[in-house]
Amino acid sequence: MIFFNILVLLHGLFYRVKSKAVLLFSFSILFVVSAYRASSVGSDTGSYLNHFNIVKSGSSLWREYLWVELNKLVVDFNGEFSDILIISHCLILIPIFLIAYKKSKFPLLVIYYYLAFYFYFYSMNIMRQCIAVSLALVIYVIIDSKIKYKYLLASALLTIAVLFHTSAIIVLVIFLFHYLIRINIKYLYLILVGSMIIGISFSSNFTPLIEIMGYEKLYENTDEFTLPIVSILNTFVLNFILVVITNIIDKKNMFFYLFLSYVILSNLLIFLEFSNRILMYGGIIRILLFPSLIYNNRLDVNQKSFGAIFFAFYAYLYFNLVLGSGNLFPYKNVLFEEFF
Repeated sequence: MIFFNILVLLHGLFYRVKSKAVLLFSFSILFVVSAYRASSVGSDTGSYLNHFNIVKSGSSLWREYLWVELNKLVVDFNGEFSDILIISHCLILIPIFLIAYKKSKFPLLVIYYYLAFYFYFYSMNIMRQCIAVSLALVIYVIIDSKIKYKYLLASALLTIAVLFHTSAIIVLVIFLFHYLIRINIKYLYLILVGSMIIGISFSSNFTPLIEIMGYEKLYENTDEFTLPIVSILNTFVLNFILVVITNIIDKKNMFFYLFLSYVILSNLLIFLEFSNRILMYGGIIRILLFPSLIYNNRLDVNQKSFGAIFFAFYAYLYFNLVLGSGNLFPYKNVLFEEFF
């Protein structure tokens, strides 16, 4: 637990460093910690191991085509489950680090928020979905770019993400909200209040979302990973954070509107079990938006420092509230064969 706290804090303290060597060092540490963890680390790791063995025997239990094909590919090359972990965490971490370096003035701060908001630690539990979430972030960056055929490329990546985890289809809903909110931004506070009222009153009616996105079995095995109380409290905090950002941000770019869409979706699903998993696709935008607020704001010098500390502290507080969820502890690494 102390090791992971230090890991998070170091990324925050050295947020101004933009060195390829430092980023590579950071990637190496995170890769070794996640890709070489023992199969006992993570609530779902055992299930992934069982599924790999089933694929090895010639069958399959899961419907996500690309995940099944990845397992088959490793089996065809006489690989082991450890190879699945290595490939998965390459697919998860490489997009995050490339985007951090290419799209942010503070790449280590992007990684700080990726750690503090627990996305990295989720990846040691729900690997398929975290691959899809990393691809979702790539999609957001592509849509915000000026490259040719960006919508075609984004559509292809979304298809790949859905084939890794069905829940990635929620990205389309986030973009729909993004469009509707952008043309009705003058009604922002009314939309926030309205979505909260609808969520509190009718969020249970969205339960079919769980079944559509492949979480129906989780109702039978509810565990600590759902974090219902923390998720509900965080939704109220998110609304406050959004109001703060709305009043300090200088240029309301696409990432701001995506964050706004995420908050509204959080309101609508506030009491829905396992909504925190669905919301990961919107929540990931924070790792790019929050670092950008250091310079994209209307604050004076002193207020800028306070603002940066405020957002960083919020993320770190969230990290410590959820640290350990998903059966992360006791942590064991097969390379070092010792507990941290």
